[in-house]
Amino acid sequence: MLLQLTELELIHGIFTLILVVTFLIVGLRIALKYLSTKNKIFLLVGFAWILISSAWWGSGFSFFTILITENPLPLSIYLLLGNAFIPFAVICWIFGYSVLISSISDKKFFILINVIISVSFEIFFVIFLFIAPSELGTIREKFYSQPGFIPMIFQLYAILLTIITGIIFSRRSIKSEDKKIQLKGKFLLTAFVFFTIGGFFDAVIPLNAITLIFTRLITILSAILFFIGFLLPKRIEKIFHKS
Repeated sequence: MLLQLTELELIHGIFTLILVVTFLIVGLRIALKYLSTKNKIFLLVGFAWILISSAWWGSGFSFFTILITENPLPLSIYLLLGNAFIPFAVICWIFGYSVLISSISDKKFFILINVIISVSFEIFFVIFLFIAPSELGTIREKFYSQPGFIPMIFQLYAILLTIITGIIFSRRSIKSEDKKIQLKGKFLLTAFVFFTIGGFFDAVIPLNAITLIFTRLITILSAILFFIGFLLPKRIEKIFHKS
């Protein structure tokens, strides 16, 4: 089956699968921090980071099934993987963000409006998955999908919400008097900037072999920087404190 894939399809599948695995590992490492701290923020942020990568699950896992079974995922499963978990990512992230930023003027309203939007999309998605899946998206080529209008709008909303709130939190951390928190804020800000660049390129720029590799590497790097910024391993902290 690999011989039937074009060079661009092969690059797309490999780097998307690497991206998904990287996000899963980073999110899981953050979530597991809960076991030693009992702080629910690690669970919320860890699961949010895992689930936000579900936007690429359809492509990544479809490529994986091609490698194993020589057949791509069916449309309904592809759409399910790529859309159904994003609302839960938004909800986890919003609850986590509301804990991290205690000065939100109307926290309950902020949480409520985002939960309503997310649940509304989930209901819409489940209904249309059964009655008109083609309205949710179509598969182009072997494992690349073109989302429908509503799913595309919701994905943009989820990404923009993550980026904006992430940058706000990062900037507040940088302004802290604590040097460690400042360092974490710088890593987080860089992570969200890279995530923005990767998302913009993914959505706007025509992808060839070079732009695809660059876009995926930028997004993968954003996950690694997010991990460093959120947990700040002692080895990284020592290196930067020495410098």
